[in-house]
Order: sequence, then C-alpha cells, then structure tokens
Amino acid sequence: MDTIKAVLSNRRNLMIMGGVALFIGVAVYVYLNYIRPQGFVPNDEYNQSGGAPTKEADLMLFYVTWCPHCKQAKPVWDAMKEKYNGKAINGTLVHFKSFDCDKEEQIADRYGVEGFPTIKLVRGDNDVVDFDAKPTEEALTEFLNNVL
Repeated sequence: MDTIKAVLSNRRNLMIMGGVALFIGVAVYVYLNYIRPQGFVPNDEYNQSGGAPTKEADLMLFYVTWCPHCKQAKPVWDAMKEKYNGKAINGTLVHFKSFDCDKEEQIADRYGVEGFPTIKLVRGDNDVVDFDAKPTEEALTEFLNNVL
C-alpha cells in the first residue's frame, strides 16, 4: 500500500500513467472506428454500368428450326433479348443476334459452329467466348456478368 501511495504521490509517475491511459484510449478509438472491419462492401471500382458504355459486344445464337434443343432454347433467348438487348452490362453495350444456320451457313462456318444451339459472345473483332452450358436465363445472366 505504501508503494502505491509513493507512486501516486510522485508527479512524474502520474504523468506517465496519464499518458499511457490517453494512448490506450486513442488506440481503442482508432481501432473501433478505422481498423475493425465494417462488413463486406463489393468492389465496384471497375463496374462502369452507371456511365455511358465504352465497349460493345454481340451475343449470338446459332440455331436451326428442326432442332428440339433449339426449340427449347428459343423462349429463353427471347426473354433474355427483351431484358438485355441494347443495354449496358458492366460498361459494355450488348446486342443480341440470332442466325438460322439453314439459311445462313456462311456465318456458322465463320464462327466454327458444329452443333445447335450454339451461343457465342463476340467482343471487338477477334475475341470470341463460347457459352457452354444449358441455355437458361440464370446461366446466360451469369455468363454475361462474368465475361463482360
């Protein structure tokens, strides 16, 4: 007890203890307000969908009228076209194009289409990305969001 009285009666020791208490208080304040994670915030730094689109892409459907898989994919394609055609996704303006490969064989040959239905995304002149999943609205939306 005498030691505590001696420490508290010494002005220098009181100043040191006050400085330490002040330092701890400031450290706790900084941690709580600046360092502690505040929750997940998605990084939209490169998502330019709010501004004018800077790039363009064509989403192409290659089909034939006699194919049962093409007949199943056509309503999904039409719904996606109505929802996204001419709109920007992640800063890229998307155009939906469909080709009946019985009538337009040369374009199917140009893009190397071997089966139906085939969906390809064309960015620029030479960048072609194949969609290789069952054509559903969810799968196509995820494809567009990931590729663009």
